[in-house]
Amino acid sequence: MVLRTPIIQIIGPSGFNIIPKLGPAFLGATITDQEGYESDQLVIRAAARAPFIDPPAKGTRYRALAGWSPGGPSLVGIYEYQSSTITGDPEDGEEIHITARAADFIDKAKGGDRRHYDEENGFGTAGKIFDDLAREMGVAAVIPSELRSIKIPYRLRWNQSAIDFADEIGAITKPQAGRLVIRKRGAGASASGLTLPTVTVHHDPSYAYEFTIEPRPDFKETETPWFDPALGITKLEKAARGKAASLSAFMHPFASEIEAQIGGKAVSQQLSRNTGSGFIEMAGNASVTAGSHIIPVGFGSAVSEIEWEAASVEHEFTPDPGWISRVDLQAKEEG
Repeated sequence: MVLRTPIIQIIGPSGFNIIPKLGPAFLGATITDQEGYESDQLVIRAAARAPFIDPPAKGTRYRALAGWSPGGPSLVGIYEYQSSTITGDPEDGEEIHITARAADFIDKAKGGDRRHYDEENGFGTAGKIFDDLAREMGVAAVIPSELRSIKIPYRLRWNQSAIDFADEIGAITKPQAGRLVIRKRGAGASASGLTLPTVTVHHDPSYAYEFTIEPRPDFKETETPWFDPALGITKLEKAARGKAASLSAFMHPFASEIEAQIGGKAVSQQLSRNTGSGFIEMAGNASVTAGSHIIPVGFGSAVSEIEWEAASVEHEFTPDPGWISRVDLQAKEEG
């Protein structure tokens, strides 16, 4: 049996791995990969014994690599310094926590604004609207063709962020590597169309796990109103999703039938969420990312009957025991 040893490298602005330089002062690092709009994050923890470690300069960048030997590490992410926290207490001693984030425009992505988007002014599709939202943030939008081509003849943005708009068409926005990445919710694919990895996790009593299983909400269908200007009346677009008699309805109408269809499908998918949740831990795995399809094996039929996906992934590196990946789980939405 070949023993594996975890490898973690954090490359600083000097181009060298900072962990050997920290030596015994290195307490660990945590890398968090989020599925939604929250920016990915790196936290480096070190003992702040005298002489104290100074916080890095503004804009300092770090590259994090992880893997197992034999073999080698692969790039997990590139992060920019955001803040430092210096703590001390009699039990845990004195520490400095250095936080870096994968994107420096997350606050802009959350910002609300008011604007009209219509075909007469050069819009008319989801792609053109997202391109404009990304331009406001000073970055480029990366969006798959099936979302880019969605017809949206008119949209009023009223104190909405890019995140809110993505929810309406069943998509997820994420600041990533200096870009605004948009992908279809639950598609199991990146914005570029590449399939996200499927990760099989076998039951291992050495690692913690938890699964919470809930019945699906009892909604037979959604009713999405839209205004028909030709007839001057409001119509209803229905989307079936269950077997019960109750329904979910929108309060405000959409501007067209096609937008009502898209909005109704997005809400129908949202109603299928949260039928299963939990977390699972495993030996460190750099390939698992937020949005990955997760297959738990050996946890019972009730768990295996649900399609699971990673809502977020946290990689915890410590001098001992090494590297553990924790995956927060959610049931995959119905298409």
